[in-house]
Amino acid sequence: MALLFVDGLDHYSETFVNNKWTGSLVSGSGTIQLTINNSFGRLGSGGARCFQNVSSNNGSVYFWRTYINRQTVVVGFAFRVESWTNNFDNAFLALYDLATVQLDIRLDTSFRPYVTRNGTTLFTAPTALALGVWNFIELKANVHSSSGYTELRLNGNVQGTFSGNTSGSGNAYSNLARFGFNFPALATRIVDLRFDDVYLLEADSGVGTTDFLGDCRVQTLLPSAAGTTTGMTKTGAAATNWQSVNETVPDTTSTVASNTAGVYDTYQYPDLATTTNRVVAVAQSFVWQKDDAGVRTATARVRSGATEADFATPVIPLTGSYTVLQQIQETNPVTGLAWTVSDVNAAEIGPKVAT
Repeated sequence: MALLFVDGLDHYSETFVNNKWTGSLVSGSGTIQLTINNSFGRLGSGGARCFQNVSSNNGSVYFWRTYINRQTVVVGFAFRVESWTNNFDNAFLALYDLATVQLDIRLDTSFRPYVTRNGTTLFTAPTALALGVWNFIELKANVHSSSGYTELRLNGNVQGTFSGNTSGSGNAYSNLARFGFNFPALATRIVDLRFDDVYLLEADSGVGTTDFLGDCRVQTLLPSAAGTTTGMTKTGAAATNWQSVNETVPDTTSTVASNTAGVYDTYQYPDLATTTNRVVAVAQSFVWQKDDAGVRTATARVRSGATEADFATPVIPLTGSYTVLQQIQETNPVTGLAWTVSDVNAAEIGPKVAT
C-alpha cells in the first residue's frame, strides 16, 4: 500500500490529536497555542491544525507522524501563513531519521520556500508565498548519502530539484514527518499559520500510488443513515447504531461493539462534494479499542451494489485505549478496480470484528 496516512483534520478536536497522530508537543516560554479549529479549514469548510498567536523566544510547537523506514516518500499538505515574524531559517516541515533531520522545508525572508539537508540549503523556490492564502506544498524525498533526490512542488508546479546527498544521518531512509517548528533562544518569534489536507505516501514498495498526487483534498464523511447490516450492539443514549458513531468530535459514551468475530455494521454516508473528479483512495478512520485481555482485530466492511467485501489491507490489532487505526484502500475491494466517485457515493462502509 503506497498511501501511508491521510488527514483532513475535520473529525476531532485538539484533545484527540494524539489518538490519530503519533504525537504533538507544545513547550517553552511566551504565548503558544496549537489547536484544531473547525472553522478554519481550506475550501471554506472543515477544520485545520492552527498555530495561532504563537509568540516565543525559546520553545517548540509541532506534531508528527511516524512510519516504517522508507527511502522514498512524498508528503503533501495545504499550508497557509497568516504571519511569520523573525522565524526565518526554521523548518515548518521536516523528515527525520529518528532524531536527525534528513530534509526539511523553510521560508526565507521573501517568504520563498527552500529545502535543506539538515540545515544545508539544497535549493530555493522562485515563488514567494502570499500571506493569508492557501497553497498546496509537496515534497518528494529519496534519501541517500550520495545518489538521493528531492523535489519541491507548489500548487502542482515544480519549484526546484536536487540530486546528491539527501541524508542528514547517513542512513538511506526517513521514518518521521514533523509539522511545526522550534523557536531558537534569540529574538522573539511570532507566527500564525495553518495546515490541512495532509497525505503521506511511500514509493519503495512500487505498489499503488507512488508519486505526487497534486493538489488534493481529504474529504471526511460521517455516517448519515443505517446501511443494510446492523450486527453490532450500541451503547449509550443515541437512538441507532449509526447515530452512535457519527460525532464530529469522537466520544466514548455512545459506541457500537461486539465480541463475536465476523459481526459488522454498514452505514450510509453523504455524497462527495459535487466538484470531486477523482478518488485516489478511501480511508477508514474509525476510533477503536478492545476492552479486555486477549488479541482482537478489526477491519472495515464495504457493500457496493449487492456485493460485500472487507478492506484488503491487513486487519488491525486493537489496543486497550481508543485510537484511530487507519486503513487505506486504493482500490474498491468489491470490484478490485480503482474507486470512482459513484462507487464512493453508493457504498456502505462500517466496522467489522475480524478476529
